[in-house]
Amino acid sequence: MTFAQDCLGYPSDSENGWEFSENCAEVLLRGPEDNDEYWDAWNAMLDRAIFKLEGGTWPLYQDGDLWAVNWDWMTIAERLNWMDVLGKEPADLFELTGTADDRDTLEELMAACNVAKENYRIEEHGFHSLWLHIIDSHNDMLVWRAPTFQADFQHDVMREIKFCEKWISKGATWQTHSGD
Repeated sequence: MTFAQDCLGYPSDSENGWEFSENCAEVLLRGPEDNDEYWDAWNAMLDRAIFKLEGGTWPLYQDGDLWAVNWDWMTIAERLNWMDVLGKEPADLFELTGTADDRDTLEELMAACNVAKENYRIEEHGFHSLWLHIIDSHNDMLVWRAPTFQADFQHDVMREIKFCEKWISKGATWQTHSGD
């Protein structure tokens, strides 16, 4: 009911603002008391209501708290936090462009995964790709490397980072990003 009062108390808009079933909003605005349709209307609202702004859309997600989420407008760190909830795969984390912008994307991913700059190296590889090297900071031993053009690159990066985290938990040395 609070959601309906705060967000849906105006007509839906197909360009910007909330798009929702006005019938469901009317049911919600009556509140849950003596309203047999209330929870069905709320579930329908969760399934269909979206917020639109400048071409982006934010569907609703509820896990106790109510969220409006837009995968395309999230940072990589936000995507990592929402990946499982939204049923995304590592390959959905980011899109590589085959340009110098890929370096910034990879650095953002490594920071979001709490990997210190001492533990990876990015090198030019050919005309439209980079090599990402993950290394052991203790003895500068190469742990893993792959070119960005590989089909499973993002999945492999995430798998390798998880492997390194397990490796650290067993006493290996691997520095973490301090957030500076």
